[in-house]
Amino acid sequence: MRNPSVRPEIRERRMPNWSSASIVHFESTDDRHSAFNRAHVPTVERWQLLYEAVQSNPALRTIAAQLRQYKELLLTTQPQTDPLSEHLQTALPNADIKALPLLLHTDLEDVIQQLERPYVLTTSSTHRSTGQVLEAVHRLGDFETGPRAILSFDHHSDLETIDQPAESGDLPSKSNVMAYVLKKKLVDAVAVFGTSEFYAMPPGLKHTVIPSSALYADGLPQRRQFIEALRVTFDRWQKQGIRQLYTSVDLDSLRLPSQLYSGTDYNPIDRLRTLLLAPDLEQMIGDPQLTSFLSHYRSYDADTYQGIPAAWIPLAMQTARTEFGMTIGIKKHRSEQRIVGDVVEYVGPDLDGRTAKISAAILSSMLAEAQIV
Repeated sequence: MRNPSVRPEIRERRMPNWSSASIVHFESTDDRHSAFNRAHVPTVERWQLLYEAVQSNPALRTIAAQLRQYKELLLTTQPQTDPLSEHLQTALPNADIKALPLLLHTDLEDVIQQLERPYVLTTSSTHRSTGQVLEAVHRLGDFETGPRAILSFDHHSDLETIDQPAESGDLPSKSNVMAYVLKKKLVDAVAVFGTSEFYAMPPGLKHTVIPSSALYADGLPQRRQFIEALRVTFDRWQKQGIRQLYTSVDLDSLRLPSQLYSGTDYNPIDRLRTLLLAPDLEQMIGDPQLTSFLSHYRSYDADTYQGIPAAWIPLAMQTARTEFGMTIGIKKHRSEQRIVGDVVEYVGPDLDGRTAKISAAILSSMLAEAQIV
């Protein structure tokens, strides 16, 4: 199901030493954000009905294009499994990969203590794993506690106010994880690059949010503007004494529509399948307000979605390391081990495994930067 019109991104060409690294993959789901049960499959007839209704409407061309691109996946039963760890095992055979459940009360301290290799990265289907890993590192007490920051790439700021029901406990969620790590003093600063304009906010004492619109011009990502924004952020951190950098990559920060990265949360396949399975689909199609109604189902519009190039991630880490003297990762006392960062929010279906492949490439680029002494 390859699409010859898609020009692949530039990926990491360096060969990091995976024999000295571990990947902890948390096989998890965030039920509050799961679209629906993927075991239900719409019929070809319903697909054709919707496609004929939208293909001639210029305002709905994104939905028409996605119906074509993802037709096979839309009409196929999707397993309730997480294939990322399997892909990583194949793509990175020298890595020590541990697939574990991420439960609310999982004792992550034991997991981290059992890791013997010097470099540790994590992957997950939910960004809340970032908060739980950093909290486990904090509780262990044998990692350096000097000032540290998170460099996050995310379409959402994840800085929502922490206001959870008492029965859920004081735990991070995917929408407030960055606010959580600041509140718990697990890090001293957070910068989120690549957010939607909707999540833009003025900088605070401990947080910076750089919307992707500030990194684009004439519809294209601008490397120079990105580096300038990085330098402003890192200069401020340097003056605050921050020396350790943890990098967190939410896959929805990438150029999803142009690269057909569908294996993310809020992905177009889930949204379209929900629409195709709607019991009142025929009634909706006959409604004069169809265009307005279907705008809710647009996902990652290729004309407006401003994701960041994957190559910018190691560029940011390199800038922090070479220009501002930051250590990549959180180092363990009297040890070479360090927690480097994470790649999160991998959620299938994943067209041609494209999202899993770029995830492996990003992990390799992060490890390559961490291994430079």
